[in-house]
Amino acid sequence: MLRRRPFLTLAAGATLGPLARAAQFPSRTLKIVVPNAAGGAADITARAVAQKLALSLGQAVIVENKPSAGGIVAGEAVARSEPDGHTLLLVSSGTAVSAALFKSLPFDAVRDFAPVSLLATFDLVIAAREGPLVRESGGDLAGFNVSSWNGLAVPAKTPREVVQRLNTEVQAALLLPDVKQRLLELNLVAHGSTPVQLGEHLAADIRRWGDVIARARIPRQ
Repeated sequence: MLRRRPFLTLAAGATLGPLARAAQFPSRTLKIVVPNAAGGAADITARAVAQKLALSLGQAVIVENKPSAGGIVAGEAVARSEPDGHTLLLVSSGTAVSAALFKSLPFDAVRDFAPVSLLATFDLVIAAREGPLVRESGGDLAGFNVSSWNGLAVPAKTPREVVQRLNTEVQAALLLPDVKQRLLELNLVAHGSTPVQLGEHLAADIRRWGDVIARARIPRQ
């Protein structure tokens, strides 16, 4: 019996590890890694939310810009970070396009990240030579989805309690009038979601862009 006690203690510690990390969250500065240059819509969205998260979480929240082709550098940095909720990645429809376009990435856009919440949605514009109605230009694109989105994710093994805490705080931030107005100035609509909804949205977008790339016979890179 005495020999079993160390084993039982270790087993209990291993079981409580994620719960202990969740109880201590946040314990230091948070970082949102944005795969875009400063000043763009993604960057401004991240900074608007970061400012409110800092107030609600009681810790500084910084935005780190890591622009690169397809967001590879930013995605890899977050995928390899400690899964404790302190490092987040701004994901978007661009994340889905990269997952469908590149043959090999240093991370899996679905398996290596835990979705937190959508942040915003916005429409893209397709203009024909004689006006904004594409159908009149000779192509029937009824039902063609040209909306885009962005959201937040964390490394895949982040404790569920931490993901839920982040989701709650992000959704609260997106409901604030000044955040909604700041995004509207960029033609973005503040749009929160559950983690599951964001995960489903990302997976569906990857499939959609995969179909588009296949039909257009675009060579995968």
